[in-house]
Amino acid sequence: MKKIEQNIEDFIEYLSVEKNKNPLTIRNYKHYLVRLVALAGVQNPEDITDESVKIFKKELSSLKLNPKTINYHLITLRQFLRFLARREIASLSSDKIELFENIQTKKFDLISKEELELFLTHKINPQSDLLANLLFSTGLRIFELSNVKIEELRNCSFTVCGKGGKNRIVFLSENTCALLTSFLGTRKTGPIFINKNGVGVSIRYLQRIIETRADKLSMSKHVSCHTLRHLFATDLMENGADIRSIQEMLGHSNISTTQLYTHVSNEHLKNSFNKFHSNFNKSIV
Repeated sequence: MKKIEQNIEDFIEYLSVEKNKNPLTIRNYKHYLVRLVALAGVQNPEDITDESVKIFKKELSSLKLNPKTINYHLITLRQFLRFLARREIASLSSDKIELFENIQTKKFDLISKEELELFLTHKINPQSDLLANLLFSTGLRIFELSNVKIEELRNCSFTVCGKGGKNRIVFLSENTCALLTSFLGTRKTGPIFINKNGVGVSIRYLQRIIETRADKLSMSKHVSCHTLRHLFATDLMENGADIRSIQEMLGHSNISTTQLYTHVSNEHLKNSFNKFHSNFNKSIV
């Protein structure tokens, strides 16, 4: 019988080859499962029991992890147990894994429209300027953008492979398309962003470009690559795009994920109401 470490490696290979999960997701899943082995003393699949899961939860809490982060560990464990069950490997039923409840709905603390305009239009260098506009124009996850090849571009649009190997079409604004054309020059193939040796840069390299840009422009709130994805979705929501279209553009498999942005939209509507509707009314709560 295989030890738990080998089962985890088989699961990771399954996620990569059969499910086409992105490298960051795979890295996180492996990290969560390695923690299970270390914290709960699990050596074999049958060692995953109600008791070992309780120990796992307790040890995660002792690390001062918030309930949402602990849930990420437990969701991964559920998927791992389903993987074992499909291969008829005896272990705990995935139905026995209960998540923490009453987790506060995610809220996005985003920069203002004025700061966003500065972030997108201020000239720092062609690479930084293009990356900021590409992320806001498309709403792409950074790993998705890093995988785009120049030869895939067609009339300011291209198809991207997102989470779960799902393809979707992505459009560029006219301004971003112009920036991209200027940036690429005569290059016709390969990744959009390359180093001096002509090799595609890492995801972390792209993340640092955005972080450095935010520092130079003294943004009032944290701005990351994923922040620009949130701003993309929020902009669509506030300007009347329907939620199904936003779901498609973001590449969300579950519309409940997209519905997080309705909170931001509702806040926008409430602020507009308070600002412009003043006929004998006080600000609503």
